Amino acid sequence: MQAIPVYVISGFLGSGKTTVLLKMLERLKERGKKTAVILNELGEVNLEAHLFQGETMYELLDGCICCTIKGDLSETLIRIAGELPDEPVDVLLIEGTGVANPAEIKSALMDPSISRTFELHSMIGIADAAHFLEYQSIFTSSKEIRMLMKEQIETADLLLMNKVDLIQDHKKNKIRRKLEKMVSSETSIIESIYADVSFSELEKKRSRIGEARGALHHHGTAIKTFRISPAQWTIRELEERLKAKPGLLRAKGIVSVEGGQAYSFQYASGIMEQEAISGTAEETAVILIGTGDDFTPEL
Repeated sequence: MQAIPVYVISGFLGSGKTTVLLKMLERLKERGKKTAVILNELGEVNLEAHLFQGETMYELLDGCICCTIKGDLSETLIRIAGELPDEPVDVLLIEGTGVANPAEIKSALMDPSISRTFELHSMIGIADAAHFLEYQSIFTSSKEIRMLMKEQIETADLLLMNKVDLIQDHKKNKIRRKLEKMVSSETSIIESIYADVSFSELEKKRSRIGEARGALHHHGTAIKTFRISPAQWTIRELEERLKAKPGLLRAKGIVSVEGGQAYSFQYASGIMEQEAISGTAEETAVILIGTGDDFTPEL
């Protein structure tokens, strides 16, 4: 049996990972490919499940794919392999959390008991150009966040420099020079807006043969996650509260407004995006991800 190609999508909080994942799923489906998705969430519930209706999805919840639930990834890969006779898969897509070290995911895929079934084709990394310099500054970020982003970028075979529409050209050139110093000379760097990149670039087999570089994992003390439920703010009220929240890096979830209408939302880099959900939401919640002593579980 030919090994199943695997694409790993990584990047810091709010960089655009899910956008890339959904684009790849859409194009693969257009080509008649049967896909499976491994989706990792820090919270106890996947509040983005509605985005993947009809997809074969395996959820790794309440922890990070590369540390507290690392064993779950290997178990899930073995489970998918065992189901292949009845549930054939042409392509496997893996999205880690925004604080995952993709080198650990690569290491799991290279285990001999797994690599016979799955072949890593590409580590797709995404860098948020709008906030890259802020996250890399010793004055506005922590050492743990800087190291985590460095690990995510260094591991990439393809690196998307996303959200370039939000910065001026001189800053864009500065970021590109910094990124070029962080990646291998063989790594392609592509500028993008809303992660809009040609599918031919995303699907290329780029992964280099060799051992995954070992790395320390840093987010244990730097990054905190809080869940607030139920969530019954209006989108405008919620956006105002999020913008005023100290230490907030990322927020997402489902809120219900007056009349029962539910909205899913994503908040990062000071930008709120929302989408109405058909029907009534069974559960509403806001997931807050942030850092610092001032970051608390209240809105």
